[in-house]
Amino acid sequence: MAYDAVFSLLLSSILNSKAAPNVQPVSPTQSAQQATMVGPIPATILVPANQGPSFTAALSGIMLGTADGAQVSSTATAEPADLESVKIDESASRTLTGGIEIVVPADALAYSNIPQVYLDPSQQVDRVAALVSSNEGKPTTIDWNDNGKGVSVGLFQANQRVGELPDLLHELSMLPGGQEEIVASLGPTFAQKMCKDPEIVRHLHFSPKNALGKGLCKLVHSDLFQKLQVAVLRRKVVRAAELAAGYGITSSAGVAVCADLANQWGFGGARRFLQAADSMQSEGGKVKAIVKAVCRYSPYDSRYQCDLEKIEGNNLSYSDTFYATNVASQPTQN
Repeated sequence: MAYDAVFSLLLSSILNSKAAPNVQPVSPTQSAQQATMVGPIPATILVPANQGPSFTAALSGIMLGTADGAQVSSTATAEPADLESVKIDESASRTLTGGIEIVVPADALAYSNIPQVYLDPSQQVDRVAALVSSNEGKPTTIDWNDNGKGVSVGLFQANQRVGELPDLLHELSMLPGGQEEIVASLGPTFAQKMCKDPEIVRHLHFSPKNALGKGLCKLVHSDLFQKLQVAVLRRKVVRAAELAAGYGITSSAGVAVCADLANQWGFGGARRFLQAADSMQSEGGKVKAIVKAVCRYSPYDSRYQCDLEKIEGNNLSYSDTFYATNVASQPTQN
């Protein structure tokens, strides 16, 4: 079995079990097939250090370190949609005494593009928001040409020409310190004009090669802008829950699918598919009927089929009741 396949299988086993087997760490001379999980969640995997200079980490919140606790320059966090290859240089590899240690936090969500530091997995709204983000992007993601509609940015891919990017940038400018972030990234002229009329954003040309595009690349790394994206996505989830309730859908799993629909299609577009829920009685039946409706009329059917598969990994359920508590309307300041 290929090394990456073994590694992915081990990660999947951790996510789908309450506790991992309490076995001994592997030695550097053992094969990749003998890489093993150690202890209950928070779980640890020890991978032999002699398996090459790189490997793929495919779980949000994985922290990379060494088996003897020493930190190495390659310490990093990888996220599931990214499948980043984390490089281990030769000098670091020689310091490993038992293998590469991968620690899975107890509250890690299986599907999320939201940085762990911004998440509260104990809250249903964050578990739903994380699932929606897994279908869109990271806070720093920029699609430079989203179906011919200009750039789309961030966790919920706020679009320039037909979507929410102008409003998102304007809201950022209204936050304490937000105007300064925009000036520092996109310049004072842009900031001044955008504050007076956010709609000018729709007519600009953003490119990775021009000044506006380079400024946008800088802005998406702003802590305040990333926090704002999370706050807005939470609000979208709450609104989606209100929409879902009108069709008799009240569970966290049901809200997650509805929120993903509303994020891609808009709330008006989502209603077209939500009508399929009326013919079903059970919560699970309603949600699956909605997904079937999307499959009949949309080329994006696989996205929502995958949502059904992601529900358990983000600790969502058809049998609970969705409550949005303590949802801040604006990002909190450190």
